[in-house]
Amino acid sequence: MDHFSPKSLAFYTVAIGSVVVLFNVVTAYGEANLKAPAEMEGRYRLSSNNLPNCLQQPIVLFIQQSGVYLNAGLEAAPTATTPSTNSTSSSEAPLPLSGHLQKGQFWLAGSTSAALTCTPTTALRLEGTSSGNQIQGQLQLGGAETETFSGQKQSSPEVTESH
Repeated sequence: MDHFSPKSLAFYTVAIGSVVVLFNVVTAYGEANLKAPAEMEGRYRLSSNNLPNCLQQPIVLFIQQSGVYLNAGLEAAPTATTPSTNSTSSSEAPLPLSGHLQKGQFWLAGSTSAALTCTPTTALRLEGTSSGNQIQGQLQLGGAETETFSGQKQSSPEVTESH
């Protein structure tokens, strides 16, 4: 039986041993150095002392996240007189802002959405930090001065399924 020769056994032992060692090295590196980004997805009610005119009503920033990539949009916040109809639900409407998240800092850029009173649609840029259920940063609409804002994550409403 030639396939049990000492040379064959040595070759297969080295090959299998090398794969096991390489797997252990890669696993140890991944556990030590590769961390998933913090979860930022959700709806944040924004507040600021001096928002641009078309953003004066209470507004909500809704964010969808895929790893470090973000898609977002602004919509008018529901009030007691105008309850939420979810007509601009983040799952149905196109999200006009895109950006990314890196080490707790986020960048979003795009245009204002039709749900707001900014006409014509205007370039919008948001930069800030995310910490737990709060965000804070700067907002710039068009070429205007940057304004600071803060936002508190809203609890998501329960989804009821009907069968």
